[in-house]
Amino acid sequence: MERNLISTLKSAVGSTVCVKGWVQTLRDQKKVQFVIVRDHTGSVQTVSEKKKDPLSILISSLTAETAVEVTGTVVASEKIKLGGLEIAIDDLKVVNPAPQTLPITEESGLDLRLDWRFLDLRRPANYLIFQIQTAAEHAMREFWTKEGF
Repeated sequence: MERNLISTLKSAVGSTVCVKGWVQTLRDQKKVQFVIVRDHTGSVQTVSEKKKDPLSILISSLTAETAVEVTGTVVASEKIKLGGLEIAIDDLKVVNPAPQTLPITEESGLDLRLDWRFLDLRRPANYLIFQIQTAAEHAMREFWTKEGF
């Protein structure tokens, strides 16, 4: 199945999609399991009923930043805070597992965060800084080009 970007899921409500990304958050409750999956275009909530099957066991074993491939049906609901969409999981494959504990946390010092910069930039707040800088630089370049600099 062809990969769907998370930013394009609004046009795929009711259809089966395949999303590839990283596990951002796992909420393993008594009857339902929620996995927030992130790719470079955004985040989406995925959901599965908790049963005693291999899929539920696999979801319970996921760790943050594990690379996954999720196949399921896109469902729209106003109750869902994350974009009003979720994916009802039909299948989940682990592409690359992440270690149980990551080398950096929110409280890590600057030196350690710079050593693991690729992980640090996966946090939306840190990535947003670079998006703002890029937008400002782009606007300045357009202005300078338009003015003949």
